[in-house]
Amino acid sequence: TGSSGLEPYLLFVRMHARLTMRDRPVLVLTLVVPLVFLTAMTRIGVPPIAAGAMALSVGILTNGVFGAGVRIAQDRDMGVLRRFRASPATAAHIVVGVTLGGAAFVVPSFMAATFLALAAFGFGLPAQPTAFVLFLTAAVLCSRSIGVLTAAITGSIQQSQLLAQAIIIGFIVGIQPAAESSLSVTEDGGRWSPAYHAMSGFVSVLADRSRAGSIAPSIALLLGVFACCLTVAILMFRWDTVRVDVTSERQ
Repeated sequence: TGSSGLEPYLLFVRMHARLTMRDRPVLVLTLVVPLVFLTAMTRIGVPPIAAGAMALSVGILTNGVFGAGVRIAQDRDMGVLRRFRASPATAAHIVVGVTLGGAAFVVPSFMAATFLALAAFGFGLPAQPTAFVLFLTAAVLCSRSIGVLTAAITGSIQQSQLLAQAIIIGFIVGIQPAAESSLSVTEDGGRWSPAYHAMSGFVSVLADRSRAGSIAPSIALLLGVFACCLTVAILMFRWDTVRVDVTSERQ
């Protein structure tokens, strides 16, 4: 296999898609967590549409930041990336493979979870399925690129997890204004966060108010974050774990 062209990218995408399907924690984050979160929100009185949008947003962002990020961090700590470095593989092949390979499995999984939840609560399928699929795909790509970036720029899996936790907290802060405004997203706070646009976009799509064109600005923002994070992750990619010798530092 040559190191140029699309073939190496497709190889890594297929490989990581198979790895994602075998990863049980990813299955839990993709299917179980959103459904549990949705049930909890509806039990405390949150409107079903707003609860569904929150469950999707939290599930996608958590899955992307932790799922994609942990995969690269684990491979680096286990020396897998070091072996890849000796091959024609580049940082771009790995970053794109992890992002798109996982998304190829995660997007259909979240679609299935959403349709099951809508059926369970007596709702029909989204009236604009094209808008829903486009927005879901953009949100998944955005979240996975952020997860890949956290792993690519940190030196160990512990650092990656700490940074991912901080990002998730920021996401929750961004989701809150959209959640408070429920079906009419008019709040200005939190617009800096991709999570805000994910939450508000899902509310609009699930409430049958938006076609693909009307949520195009939010889709463009999510894809812009995706492109920026992927570019930075490739440029700053770390192949080896940074190990700190605590004993020598104390001396």
